[in-house]
Amino acid sequence: MNTPRYRYPEPLTTPKLITIQGQARGGKGSLARALQTSLEQDFRVYTIDQGLKFRVFARMAIDQGFDYENTDAIQDFVLNADHQAEVVERLLAGANMPDDEFKDTYYQHKVSNVSGMFGKVSATHDVVIDLLFKEVQAAVGLYDVIMIDGRAMQKYGDRLAADGVVDHILAIDVVCEPLVAARRVTQLFAPVEELSNEDLIRLIYTTEDISRRNSSDARRKRDPSVFLHEAFELDVLRPIESDEQFDKMSAKAAEVGVLSIDNSFTRTLEQFTEPSIRLIRSVIERSLAI
Repeated sequence: MNTPRYRYPEPLTTPKLITIQGQARGGKGSLARALQTSLEQDFRVYTIDQGLKFRVFARMAIDQGFDYENTDAIQDFVLNADHQAEVVERLLAGANMPDDEFKDTYYQHKVSNVSGMFGKVSATHDVVIDLLFKEVQAAVGLYDVIMIDGRAMQKYGDRLAADGVVDHILAIDVVCEPLVAARRVTQLFAPVEELSNEDLIRLIYTTEDISRRNSSDARRKRDPSVFLHEAFELDVLRPIESDEQFDKMSAKAAEVGVLSIDNSFTRTLEQFTEPSIRLIRSVIERSLAI
């Protein structure tokens, strides 16, 4: 007799929703991927990278030779129904792309720059949020857990929950100092005095770039990136002394519904994800037991 792959024979009627937001290159995407790998052993999991929608629009504009420096033209571009439909098609196709091809298509430096231009146009935000709601609604009835990785997603998760579409059980805020994030990006972990001039310049440039992105995200008019207040703060470096202590931590995180994870330590992201995932899984289990 075959053992069922998933815990439930049919997807949950109301999927559990987890939103993940945070600072640039802080590790929220890595956390989302690791969390999906862990959860999909027991649940049907669907992950949405909200920022990817901007990148898809940018890639389309580049492919079409579009004048992406014209703000009015960008607005017309994103409001075009055919272009919106193509974004959805590309998102679906991207899920089946090999990692190298996917990164080469959507994470080139030029794509990142053009994506930022689209992000400055208010109409783009309206469109990608509308696409987000449609994407979540389309996933209902197919998945047990939905994750949204993107800037300032807590309020949209709450709105989806208020509409009865999902059960928004946890909003996660990933924090990371720009210098630490830059060290991970460049893989330059040696003390500054031991770095070559070339590596030091690369580290400084990357740190400044991440700081600029964080500052820009915090200042933008539409959906500025903000820290989630009154969150339960998980110290990923502090050993959990007992099961009783862990149960108390899990209960508090579930009660608050907001979890803050500080990745500002010069360790690999893998060393952070294990305690984070353990706690998040426990919060999910508590929500399923209600």
